[in-house]
Amino acid sequence: GKAGSRRIVLSGFGTEDTHHNLHTLRWGFDGRLYLSQSIYTRTDTETPNGVVRLKGGGVFRFDPRDERMEILFKGWVNAWGHQFDNYGQSFLTDGAGGEGINYGLPGASYVTAPRARRILGSVSPGSYPKFASLEIIRSAHFPDDWQGDMITCDFRAHRVVRFKISDKDSAYVTKEMPDVLRTTDATFRPIDVKLGPDGALYIADWSNPIIQHGEVDFRDPRRDKEHGRIWRITAKGRATWPRVDFTMLKNPALLDKLVSPNSYDQRSARRVLVERGAEKVLKDLHAWTKKQSTETGLLNALWTYEAFNQTPPALLNQLLAAKDANVRAAAIRVVNYSPATGAGDLNTLARLVADENPRVRLEAVRALGRIKSVDAASAALGVLNKPMDPFLDYALWLTVNELAEPWLAAVKSGTWKIEGHENQLEFGLKAIEPEKGSEVLGQLVASKGISRDGSGPWIELIGSAGGAKELRQLLDPLIKGEFAEPAAIRAFAALGNAARLRGVKPDGDLTSFGPMLDSNNEKIRMGALQLAGTWKLATFSPQMIQSGGDAKSSVAVRSTAFNSLREIGGAGIINDLKKLAAETTTPEIRREAVTTLAGLDFQAALPEVIATLKATTVEADAQPLWRALLGIKGAGTQLAAELPKTPLSPEVARAGLRPAREGNQNVALVQVLMQQAGLTVSDKELGTAELQALAQEALTKGDPARGELIYRRAALNCMVCHSIGGAGGKVGPDLTSIGASAPADYLVESLLYPNRKIKEGFHSVNITTRDDQEFSGIVVKESENEVILRDATDKEVSIARKNIAKRANGLSLMPGGLMDALLPEERLDLVKFLSMLGKPGEYDAAKAGAPRGWRLFRVLSGNDALGNGPVVKGDFTLKGWQPVNAHVNGALTREDIKTALSSERHGRGTFAATQFSASKAGPATFSLTGKIIEAWLNGKPVQATDNFSAEVQPGVNVLVFQLDEANFPEVLRVASGDVSFLAN
Repeated sequence: GKAGSRRIVLSGFGTEDTHHNLHTLRWGFDGRLYLSQSIYTRTDTETPNGVVRLKGGGVFRFDPRDERMEILFKGWVNAWGHQFDNYGQSFLTDGAGGEGINYGLPGASYVTAPRARRILGSVSPGSYPKFASLEIIRSAHFPDDWQGDMITCDFRAHRVVRFKISDKDSAYVTKEMPDVLRTTDATFRPIDVKLGPDGALYIADWSNPIIQHGEVDFRDPRRDKEHGRIWRITAKGRATWPRVDFTMLKNPALLDKLVSPNSYDQRSARRVLVERGAEKVLKDLHAWTKKQSTETGLLNALWTYEAFNQTPPALLNQLLAAKDANVRAAAIRVVNYSPATGAGDLNTLARLVADENPRVRLEAVRALGRIKSVDAASAALGVLNKPMDPFLDYALWLTVNELAEPWLAAVKSGTWKIEGHENQLEFGLKAIEPEKGSEVLGQLVASKGISRDGSGPWIELIGSAGGAKELRQLLDPLIKGEFAEPAAIRAFAALGNAARLRGVKPDGDLTSFGPMLDSNNEKIRMGALQLAGTWKLATFSPQMIQSGGDAKSSVAVRSTAFNSLREIGGAGIINDLKKLAAETTTPEIRREAVTTLAGLDFQAALPEVIATLKATTVEADAQPLWRALLGIKGAGTQLAAELPKTPLSPEVARAGLRPAREGNQNVALVQVLMQQAGLTVSDKELGTAELQALAQEALTKGDPARGELIYRRAALNCMVCHSIGGAGGKVGPDLTSIGASAPADYLVESLLYPNRKIKEGFHSVNITTRDDQEFSGIVVKESENEVILRDATDKEVSIARKNIAKRANGLSLMPGGLMDALLPEERLDLVKFLSMLGKPGEYDAAKAGAPRGWRLFRVLSGNDALGNGPVVKGDFTLKGWQPVNAHVNGALTREDIKTALSSERHGRGTFAATQFSASKAGPATFSLTGKIIEAWLNGKPVQATDNFSAEVQPGVNVLVFQLDEANFPEVLRVASGDVSFLAN
């Protein structure tokens, strides 16, 4: 640049693996630089305005003129795509996420944001592959119906994807369209997409058969380190535009380009104008602005002034009152992004909070967050007087947190009036951090009390932030029976969490809720049992032993009672458990009594543990028993030493292998179980050439249809851990496009040796607690008070930080040896199936045009009170709905249905339900395979034939089919290109 100017230097690793660097750089309409950062990067940047820190993924906004830098969005893994629409709004994709298209709300946190209390979802309903880059079609070269469409790259499945996007409330919703292009060429890896100077679409192709940066050796000779391609896509029969040298155009011509239908022209013209500098452009900009007769032209003039840091107040105010709501919203964002936002904007923004357009309200609410006053908080909370939606709710949540200090001070002093604003008070107290809300908690609870139905934020707020006095204010009405059942259950949970996570209990006598331990209401009884355990009230142990040992108690009540007994512990309870285990004739009760006893004194319980294992013959009972035992500190080591003396049956030993292998902490026990199960494994590990030979044999001889059935076997648990097309678990990596992205020998190696190369983000964490429990899982979320793990069964487990004795990094949760139980030909079939995932055909789950998640419900004779109403409306809160995953192609087979219902007896009706999202109301066309009796859409009957049309509503819809009890369809499958089916 010219003398005296600053140079921005961006640097990163010098390898082909660029995912650790700043991923995307964009010049915004406002002349600022937008930089995307990976989840694996840590930023501590000094600026003249202070240090900017970000310990994860996100997007920065940087002004090179005054070096002001701020974090605009937090989250994502690899934010490889960032683009602006015609109104300056941000849209983003994630090269390692599955969210589709994200709408950038200033200040928002998205998936993976570190320590985020709340995250914002995407505007793409359904489940999607990982997308790199983003471009919005604004080129007159393309047809009118493509304008505004979003183009991104699925580099794993060798395709370029197109989305329609439309307004939905204060945000947007997308609909996936037919692919722009797709190929079976394994080297086609589109990673960037841009509109060029001729109006055509250009695709940057990495052109590499191997794309993994951690799972496949960097020295693998198949990596292509020399080639790359750029493809040019044009609309058939339409002329492209001649190239223009923008540096040769005079200012008026460049300014005219700002309203060009071609985004390339807009960006290039603005860049040249900014580079020429304010002293050479402002005079012409003044004249050009006066000639603009459209609000769009005036908006572009405003952005150009902003790029020179000379925003005219009169022009800004004119656009804040524009007729076009999109322009009003864009003008508010100018206010929001201005460092000078202050009290002078308050009246205008307060007016716009009541705007008829929800996106204008959203922008006004966010802009108010920069004005640190109680008046700004009051104005923002006023948006609750208008219809709300998830994005508006999130925007207000952000702003209330930004203004918590002045608002809370006003609430505490009484200058912010509660009367008539009760809904605002409730929203505000729920939104802010509990520790801050505790400043006014006792005062407000004392004056307002807690209603019988538990309405308001009080119950959860007391649990998360209340002291001993406030907890007493919650316990007393609970004991007196002043709460309705739902509120009472919430109160028990809040009191328990206060003790478990924060170590705080109510003042005074804690035993006065004792009569509730014998309540006829099962939910109340469970709440009381759990609380007695959390508070370690040994005086109630007889009632707990009674509940746990009563065969008439439900499974949930017994489990709660035994968990509480373990929390209390002590010699008396150990003796009671020994007696119960010896005397009970109910196998389920004996197993729970023995595992609880083992958790308190494993050595003393060891004889009973061995006897119980020997007495358990059904795998469905044996595997949970093994998991419970191996969750006890040191249990694996002691069992490995004891079992050779008293061998188990082969069936029970086999049932223990998977739990023993999970987390890879019980090597000695696995060897013992392998021997007792009659299984042998070769000590020889396959080398590279052998892995490749096995992979080639699988590709040649394997049968993917048989392989899918093997993948779906309950014994392997693949579907519990992995997801395909959104259906399945989240313990391991998503497999939607694994066949298109990974070499077959990599799949073989991952199956045989899961700990050799663990995918980033899927290393386990092993936690040992102070009460001798052991947990292994993937960290889902952490806070100051707890760590939440997702374990090998895809369940989330909360562990109080104060109870953690040891924490260490582990290996893969995928147990080794899974292939040992498969026949050689079955191994080939499984590898073949995995190698087909993501490729065009029956095993392509990249699109959401068919449901892969269903719910089944069988109405039995005992369900007379149900009728058909709740069922046909798809009320999934109704007890009895059974989730089941369809095959990759969306087919639900007869065997799938029978297995999921797990009952041979017929009922009064069997129903299958699935959900989908529609971008707008109107007719949608569906195809149906399989005979059904009746069908309902959102509770209304529809005539479902092989091809039928039905009126859908915007947002989530529920489609229900009644099946023939006597003859389930061989295959049930529904599909539509007009909607996006959701995974259950």
